[in-house]
Amino acid sequence: MLYGFIAISRRKPTWYQLKHCILRNFGGLPEEIVKPVDIFSRNLAHLMITNAGRTEFDPECSPTGMIQACLQGSSQSESETRYLLLLTENYGALTILQQKIFSMDNAEVVFGSSFPSDQEYTQYYIEFCGERFVDLGLGTHRVKCRVHKDFRLIVVAEKHVVYEKFPIPLINRLEKHFLSMNTMLTEQQIKLTNELTEWVKKFTADKSPRIGYRKTEGKISDAFIGYHADTCSAVIHHICERNKFDEQEIQTRKEQILKEAKSILLWSVAPAFILQNGQGEEMEMYAKKQQHENLAEYLCTRLKEEPYDSICAQITTNSRIFAASEVEELCEFLPLRKENVTVLTLQQFHTEQQFSRKIKLCADRQTSVDSLLLIQCESGEQNTELIACARYSIQRELKLLVDNRRQFPTKIHVVILIQLPGIAQGLFTGHQVYWGDNTTLFAVIKFVLSGLSRAVKFIKHL
Repeated sequence: MLYGFIAISRRKPTWYQLKHCILRNFGGLPEEIVKPVDIFSRNLAHLMITNAGRTEFDPECSPTGMIQACLQGSSQSESETRYLLLLTENYGALTILQQKIFSMDNAEVVFGSSFPSDQEYTQYYIEFCGERFVDLGLGTHRVKCRVHKDFRLIVVAEKHVVYEKFPIPLINRLEKHFLSMNTMLTEQQIKLTNELTEWVKKFTADKSPRIGYRKTEGKISDAFIGYHADTCSAVIHHICERNKFDEQEIQTRKEQILKEAKSILLWSVAPAFILQNGQGEEMEMYAKKQQHENLAEYLCTRLKEEPYDSICAQITTNSRIFAASEVEELCEFLPLRKENVTVLTLQQFHTEQQFSRKIKLCADRQTSVDSLLLIQCESGEQNTELIACARYSIQRELKLLVDNRRQFPTKIHVVILIQLPGIAQGLFTGHQVYWGDNTTLFAVIKFVLSGLSRAVKFIKHL
């Protein structure tokens, strides 16, 4: 790779060129154990200037730039590239990767199946007569397929899975980079992310008086169901991308973006926590402007507020999952027919192929009214990989059917309903809306709000 830079520039390599090579060959290592850039910098300080400015021959050294160079090649280098292994803390960064890098039409996401009966594929590459071939295997049957030279493969895996389960020869063959939301954000987006993170920490700080010997510190994920390290980054990026804000607009609309981001995060707050720690503004928004009481109320409000859009939501609850016998009762509140509501349970499927086929049958059904696909999963904290696999299977099937359904004016609403026991809600990660089927709890919240309102009016009168 370094030779490729020199072959084009015909000059002594610069520090940025060397840094690019170091990161693409030795990236992906735990920074708390080894920092390859620092090691090379110390040992080569007498040979080159490490703080020199960039030149026209210097490549991009940011995570986004290196990933794009691996996928599309670099104009500053003639070297070949390896396939990518992107290490993440969770699967949240995959969404931004699709938006920023997979905007090309010839990109396909294949999410590893977590259904119990799926067999594992084994594959390895060989070269023959200048061509590359791969053996695709299912059980004992193998088919040899030719691989195009322009083909690129990106493996996205959680960091702990790579370190604990991936074989070392496989890791060494792939170009490794850490991928997180923070590495893909602009400077202004990072500032807003830091402010939102501080608000989350203050919001979740235990405000109750100390009782006994010590106060027990709670986790953020106990309050914000599904919260992980990239949640705030994902929310800020989503708002900016949806509104197409540039850096200048982000700076001028800072308060507006933060207010909307807080509102989005409040959707995932557990009812018990908002009642215990919620302040006036947050509690009012949670209880009056958002719908957490039951599924029918949430769906009805979404359909009224966004009549031209399809609903696609992941919802968690501490209550029991939805029973098929309750479909008729749900349809009384929604503009849907009973025959157009399909209730599925993830545990009823043994393979991804079975699940995808069922999704396709439901989505491909021709009807004059909208349809609702309700997919449920019990014990969500034990099935996080299965839920992630199902979510991407749904996205893939709906994407394949979107062209065929353009002639029909109806929409397909998809809701993934995840049941979590209260003691395990901090173990679940993912984006969702939280709703609690507990009318007594919400009656208490509304009563508290009503009492606060009357107290304020009484003070003003005095």
